[in-house]
Amino acid sequence: MHKAGVKLLAGTDTPVPYCFPGSGVHDELELFVKAGLTPAEALLTATRSPAEYFDRTKDLGTVQRGKLADLVLLD
Repeated sequence: MHKAGVKLLAGTDTPVPYCFPGSGVHDELELFVKAGLTPAEALLTATRSPAEYFDRTKDLGTVQRGKLADLVLLD
């Protein structure tokens, strides 16, 4: 589907057994990479692509001045 241009969105289906909120998205992004997406493409499935789908790119989806964001920066 990705190769055909279909936009993909990350999203875990809880309360499915062994699918945990938070870390489940990390697992899903890893599976996207194993399925052939680049790490950057996988990250877009959980950031910019959902904002585009919900027509919220003015406020969400990328790190830019004036947008809403929760960030944790680690060394």
